[in-house]
Amino acid sequence: DSSLDAEARADLEARFQAHADRVEAQIARLAEVDAEAAADIAANFAASLKAHDRIISDISASANGQTELELRSLKAKIELRHKATADRQADEEKRVSAGANVQAATEGRLNAAERKVAEVERFIETKSDRLGADATARATARLKVAEDLIAQGEAKLEADAFADAFVLFGRAHATAQEAKLLIQAKVDFEAPAVKEASPQREDNVGTGTPTPTGSVKAKIRIQLDAQ
Repeated sequence: DSSLDAEARADLEARFQAHADRVEAQIARLAEVDAEAAADIAANFAASLKAHDRIISDISASANGQTELELRSLKAKIELRHKATADRQADEEKRVSAGANVQAATEGRLNAAERKVAEVERFIETKSDRLGADATARATARLKVAEDLIAQGEAKLEADAFADAFVLFGRAHATAQEAKLLIQAKVDFEAPAVKEASPQREDNVGTGTPTPTGSVKAKIRIQLDAQ
């Protein structure tokens, strides 16, 4: 079922707002003592928000008119949070780039980006059977973007342009993380939405097939919980 009412939308928005507030508070606390860690968390959260904006768009495209209207509010809130988080990320990256330990921070981000790309490569391999050839190809292409960003960052690193390299490695990590979230979303959306499934209708008795009247809400909740 592609239905979503105002009450369900309000619940999703409240869950999102609470989660986003917790992450932003964590970034603010870290910024006082560790700009590098604050920049990394902001980058990861921005990647998550970008992926979730895409997920909401995909759900809206296949939903009925009322559900599409209900999702607009949530999508707008995600977009606003993404812009604010991206701005905060840029500020923290500037602080790191201006610091005395920028080279070490940059090399650390390179290692983290390479590990993330390798992690997502393995993730794609394990999910390829469920994704299918087309979706696997798209996921691999998205990961190739992350690999290209790493290569660009390595060139900057060799030229001692540490600030530029630091930003590029962060983008590579975020791109790979976004790819992983989108892959997981596709897998989740193709699975039965058991969390919000309604009781079996009488005509389904004995078939083992629930009527997923709350599937849209369930799918979005799964993704919000996974941020």
